[in-house]
Parts: sequence; structure tokens; C-alpha cells
Amino acid sequence: VNHFALAQSPGTADRLARYALIAGDQALAGYSLDEAIHYFLCALTVKGDSPIDDEKAKIISGLGRALVSHSQVSEAIGYLISAFDFFD
Repeated sequence: VNHFALAQSPGTADRLARYALIAGDQALAGYSLDEAIHYFLCALTVKGDSPIDDEKAKIISGLGRALVSHSQVSEAIGYLISAFDFFD
């Protein structure tokens, strides 16, 4: 993912977000919480101000879950509410 970030061009942004989401999910599953937060934030940064779609909702949800697991509940609430609103 870091190599994609360094070489980011308009054609690679979607792949960068997708790979960062996958890396974040894997890090979260392995309880590498700092790494998971890093990857989810990377993916969210790539998505920018775009409207919430399925992929962005998964990124936001993953970030919220990682923050909760990292005992940062107050930071997680806004992300989780946004994801729940989309999936509802």
C-alpha cells in the first residue's frame, strides 16, 4: 500500500483505497490496531470528500471498529454512526 501511496496518480487512487481497506481489515483481524487505524485512515484520505458509497462505508466502519478496539471510543462514534446510517 505504501508504494501505491508514493506513486499515486488518478488511475491508482481506487486501487490504493481498496488495498488499504484490505490491509486495514487484515491488521484489525490480527489485532495490529495501530496498523489498522493507519491503513483505514489512508483509505479514507484517498476517498476524500466523495459521497459515501459501499467501499467508503466499509472503510469508515473498519476505522470505527479499530478505534473502539484501541479504546478510543469517543473518536470512533462519529465514524460508526456514519457507517450505520449508510448500511441502514
